[in-house]
Amino acid sequence: MWDADTKKYKKQIIAVVNRIARENTNCPNPDPTSVTLSTDRSKPNDPVFFVMCGSGLKVFNVWFRPADADKTATMAGVKPISQSGAVSACEATAKAAANHPSTVDFSRFMDAAYVTYPSGRARLTSSFTAKNSFGLDLTYDIQCLFEGTKLIETVINERN
Repeated sequence: MWDADTKKYKKQIIAVVNRIARENTNCPNPDPTSVTLSTDRSKPNDPVFFVMCGSGLKVFNVWFRPADADKTATMAGVKPISQSGAVSACEATAKAAANHPSTVDFSRFMDAAYVTYPSGRARLTSSFTAKNSFGLDLTYDIQCLFEGTKLIETVINERN
């Protein structure tokens, strides 16, 4: 099924989806019926599409441009950040968010949980303590979401 957004790029879309199936080990069976224009990533004269990969709770999108059909760059999947890399980046983020960074005591092992996803994303969940302006130690929970090695989301909540 080709819609108004995909029809004029049919040849390039087919080529890119086939490349994804061949080269992206995280997505050996992309769903060609799911190809859709990404409204939030596209710009005028620069369309970005995505195709869905995986199944069940492990569904994820692979984004591409029609011009990717002619490029020699690989369509290989994104490798998630290593656990030690995620811990270090998340700890640095906790220190940057703290009022008194030198007082941050980040849990690198006891509360740390690291999960990777087929999309190349990884999530580190942990906790840390830090002193507030009154000198009291407060405990915080932190979640850091990575796409490859790039930190894309951080959530910090004070523990009650």
